[in-house]
Amino acid sequence: MKSNIHIVGLSKHCAKTILSVIENAATTEKVHTNQFDVYDDNHEVISCLKAISVYDEGGSKDPSSKDIVDIFITSAPVHCENALNCLNENSWLISDANAFENLINHPEKVDLFKKIKSHDRHIMITAQEIASQQGDDRVCGLVLLGAASKLIPISESSLVKAIYKILLDKKESIIKSNIEAFRKGKKASEEYLNSELN
Repeated sequence: MKSNIHIVGLSKHCAKTILSVIENAATTEKVHTNQFDVYDDNHEVISCLKAISVYDEGGSKDPSSKDIVDIFITSAPVHCENALNCLNENSWLISDANAFENLINHPEKVDLFKKIKSHDRHIMITAQEIASQQGDDRVCGLVLLGAASKLIPISESSLVKAIYKILLDKKESIIKSNIEAFRKGKKASEEYLNSELN
């Protein structure tokens, strides 16, 4: 078992939180993780992209950036255009449905969403909106992690315990809010997939 996960379009804090949760949860389940760099065509590290491989004893601990991405998580749909090149028919694309229009010549939302929906295995949720409802935009990453949680080869209970563990020094209300954000992301993902089937 091996799963390569790419995370892009999130703040360093959000991406670091997702990676920490996955690593902590994997340790609980005696599954291995390996963070790795991804390179562009000019052999430069893509600094805005974080990558982690989750694998068991039979999996490879030396992922290559040329490997197919199993799960691509982004808070910015504009990054999905590039992601489609490294996905295959079994890969999942998880994106926030809120398109930031702060770029010159930003693609139209309709065009972006058509491209995302052209990939059969996709999930689009309003992650930023859910995070705002939780009272903290920084939990957007945990909302997206919740949306991807069924696809990651780690149990939900281990992921929730890992959230609790990495936030142990915070107020109980903050811990609960972060776990709630994760669960709301999971629920939004399930609702999205159910609506796509109907």
